[in-house]
Amino acid sequence: MAGAPGPAPLDEKENVADVFWLPLLVCIAGFVLLFLTLVLMRTRTEIRARRLQALLARERIA
Repeated sequence: MAGAPGPAPLDEKENVADVFWLPLLVCIAGFVLLFLTLVLMRTRTEIRARRLQALLARERIA
């Protein structure tokens, strides 16, 4: 394959077509929001579990 062009350098051509930018940004935002939601839910669950343990320990002492 003499004369076959090599891969184009990254700065000469767009890597991602413009049509994919909005779906990409929506997916990134969705994953970030999902991650934050799961972290907050886990934090709330841990707080409730620790409060319950404290209440049960207080009842055992009294």
